[in-house]
Amino acid sequence: MKYVINERTFLISSAGGHKYELFKVLSNFNFTDKYFLTFKSGTSKNEGDIYLIHPNRKIINAILNLFQSFYFLIKFRPKIIFSTGADVALFTLLLGKFILNAKIIYIESFCTNTYSITGKIAYFFSDLFIVHHSEQLKYYPKAMVTNGGIL
Repeated sequence: MKYVINERTFLISSAGGHKYELFKVLSNFNFTDKYFLTFKSGTSKNEGDIYLIHPNRKIINAILNLFQSFYFLIKFRPKIIFSTGADVALFTLLLGKFILNAKIIYIESFCTNTYSITGKIAYFFSDLFIVHHSEQLKYYPKAMVTNGGIL
């Protein structure tokens, strides 16, 4: 059964495994108005994607990513933002929540049973925070646990 989301939606993640997890989790959804945001890499060159500067722990890149996130949020005004992280998503999530009051749905990576830095920050303002392993509840006590069933 496919679920239809009629609100403008951003899907944002890093390339590679984070992107794979995001699209796997959302495979049962049909979006009528969606945009995928990521950074350019060898595995992410799809027409229609929006590319942000990868912060990559560099202050100038983080500042550029902040301004890009602001620009695309104002331009497209999403109502919902789904993310599996990582750092490329953080400013879009923060600004989306606090400027547009978008609904934030954050899905912590399946590959960790602890926490991520982006997840630790997003946990405090996400409307729905999903983890895959019950061990993660000690880091995210109010998270929804899938016990691996979502992938």
